[in-house]
Amino acid sequence: MPIRQKLFPTANSRAVEGLFDDEKVKFAYVAAIPSLPQMSLIIAKNDEQLVSLGWLWLVLWSVLYCASWVGLTLLLISYDKRQLSSKTQILRALANDELFNVYQPLVNAEVPSIVGVEVLIRWRHPLEGVLGPAYFVPEAERDGTILDISIAQVENAVRDLTDILAAQPDFKVSFNVNGLLLGSKRYIDALLAAKNQISSLTIELTERDVLTQAQTKTVLTELKRAGIEIAIDDFGTGYSGLQYLQSFPIDLLKIDQSFVASIGLDTLQSPVLSAVIDMAEKLDKKLIAEGVETQAQARYLKSRGVNVHQGWLYFKALELPQLQREIGKVLDNKRAA
Repeated sequence: MPIRQKLFPTANSRAVEGLFDDEKVKFAYVAAIPSLPQMSLIIAKNDEQLVSLGWLWLVLWSVLYCASWVGLTLLLISYDKRQLSSKTQILRALANDELFNVYQPLVNAEVPSIVGVEVLIRWRHPLEGVLGPAYFVPEAERDGTILDISIAQVENAVRDLTDILAAQPDFKVSFNVNGLLLGSKRYIDALLAAKNQISSLTIELTERDVLTQAQTKTVLTELKRAGIEIAIDDFGTGYSGLQYLQSFPIDLLKIDQSFVASIGLDTLQSPVLSAVIDMAEKLDKKLIAEGVETQAQARYLKSRGVNVHQGWLYFKALELPQLQREIGKVLDNKRAA
């Protein structure tokens, strides 16, 4: 019982602190029982333990609060560093020649012979090995380094293919181009410079990139005037129609591999493939078939007049030495014949 403090009778619960009979300061909680005002429940603890417990909770909450702010700050710093790190790594990779071209052959299925290539990009990462574009191109598009990558890709292709172009002046070289690159004077200048070395230069755009760029028609007209061929990649998978094809200076349509895969199958895409071929013929557009993987697909396409194929039936994407060897084999066979 605390000295000099009256606790009874009591109608309300309350907390008190004082010197108890054992000469120790204690904290007491008095819980009143309304029906029995002369009787209450008292819970008492040593004051030292109570104070110690209070400081413990205070320290704990302070630590948690500080930790949450530190964690959030580190997360934001990490995100900023990641963005900076991605850009820095790609620029370093360019400086160290870690980014390199591979070449997906375009095959004349009637001969057969390699008549051109689609230029693709790879990263020979010092730790991760060879990385495909899915691992770094989306990040490069976000941080803007896609422009540096694409200009280097064009310049490397001109350097890599010098001997092949000298032996086959009409060898087709095709680059994938998005709307961002079309809006860059630096990239357009790189293409125009490459055209001086590559007589049959093609750029491939997706329907989405063409449709969403207001200045596209002007840029494409300029490139067309310079002798650069304009192709639509993955044709039939976007929003195109007759009016769209008539509005832009399009020379070539690449049949999407999903339509090629439908050959010989009873699917909804089968009649679309036939319609695309008929439409291209009526509009006087050249065709290339992507994703050709079987002899049955190749035979059907040839029977419909689509003779330039691209796909694993013929070749996967090749590094430069492999491409040179394969072209050399074809030339040797022609000489032997």
